[in-house]
Amino acid sequence: VEIEPVLQQILSAYRTLPLAHRNGAPLDFKLEVIPANLAFSGGLQDLQDIFGTLLENALRYATKFVEINVEAIAQPPMFCLRISDDGEGFTSNVLEAFQSREKPPSAASSGLGLSIVRRMVEHYDGQFTIANLPKGGATATVILPREIF
Repeated sequence: VEIEPVLQQILSAYRTLPLAHRNGAPLDFKLEVIPANLAFSGGLQDLQDIFGTLLENALRYATKFVEINVEAIAQPPMFCLRISDDGEGFTSNVLEAFQSREKPPSAASSGLGLSIVRRMVEHYDGQFTIANLPKGGATATVILPREIF
């Protein structure tokens, strides 16, 4: 599954949705895929679900921007998908629950989506991490297998 067109299509759909928590102010999206012809060694629906879930989390908390970076990893042939926002970041409860693989506290609304993404990524023998950024905001990083061209 070619990655960039899938991500572009999902981003296009989200650009048209109003974001009530932001008083209608538009977000700045940045998408970078290197190289542009990267392809996922998995199902289209899985890529859409992983990206869509992580993007929804970023949109929920972003104040001005969401950045999406995808880049090839040479050996083994994988790709790294990183979604970052400039929001408040993850609470310590969410980070602790994620690290310990426990069910997140009920107040952590992003917990269920993160658990679903983790299971999907593990299905492909990939890696999934979340972290807070030093200057504020959060980032979710997924490493998955890619096709070799």
